[in-house]
Amino acid sequence: MPLKFQVDWQSRETHVRLQGQFPGQGRIDIQTPDALFTHFLHALSFYAEWDFQCQTVSQDGIYHHFVEDTGIALGNALREALQTAGPVTRFAHQVVPMDEALVLVAMDLSGRAGLFMKRVPTHEITEFYAGLTRALRMTLHLQVLQPGHWHHVMEAFFKATGRCLAQALTPRSGEGPTSTKGVLWT
Repeated sequence: MPLKFQVDWQSRETHVRLQGQFPGQGRIDIQTPDALFTHFLHALSFYAEWDFQCQTVSQDGIYHHFVEDTGIALGNALREALQTAGPVTRFAHQVVPMDEALVLVAMDLSGRAGLFMKRVPTHEITEFYAGLTRALRMTLHLQVLQPGHWHHVMEAFFKATGRCLAQALTPRSGEGPTSTKGVLWT
């Protein structure tokens, strides 16, 4: 059974309307105020193997706000969908190259938010990850293994995050949460 997620999220700064389905058929339609951010979200969605429609409208024109708020909206939508989904794989990691750059992404859909970055270029686009991590309540590690042009590093992160989401959201057999504690999403 596919995992369906959606949200219509609004603040004074941003309005984000999104919906998706995993697994999907590759139907992706993303509109944001920034072509590069749209490109990165498209890469994440493609490698997550989901259908994804997202419209982000900036109310105040501040890049930091709409990037972070898009991450918050996506995290909220996924967290809500996972509340009623069956057990999922939960853990994932990927090492992804893009030309000279090489990155590692590791995630745990644990219900505990934590973002850990090592050697990540400082850029406001990382605010997407801050918002996503807090809202989804996942542990996320982003690490640059081999530096390169910041665009290549960031695109590799979005591709690796997509692959990790596809892996972590994959249903697993059995009943109950994927936890030795017997509970997630507390």
